[in-house]
Amino acid sequence: MSTAAAKIAARITKMEKELSDLKMELNKVEEKNTRVKKPKKIDDCESIEEVKKFSVTELKEWLKKNEINVKKVSEKHKEDFVKIVWKNISEEYSDEEEEQEDEESEDGWEYY
Repeated sequence: MSTAAAKIAARITKMEKELSDLKMELNKVEEKNTRVKKPKKIDDCESIEEVKKFSVTELKEWLKKNEINVKKVSEKHKEDFVKIVWKNISEEYSDEEEEQEDEESEDGWEYY
């Protein structure tokens, strides 16, 4: 190989290494940005993953506040509390959506 070709090959190798380093950094940033963050209140949760960020104590307090019988679930694991809380939150969302749909269809027409 000539010296010019060797220089070019060395530059290509160097650029390939820099590119792979940049890809690794980009993957780290993307991974960090996709992590689920804990909302300020349980009522603000939009997914079950967000509910999982709360402690068992916080979940029990939320259940008590919303008058859900905690005695029945006092011996359960965190996953059980998460499921119960999420079920109640998702029901609240579906009730709100139905109310909005009812308000929108008050124009006298029935939609199927």
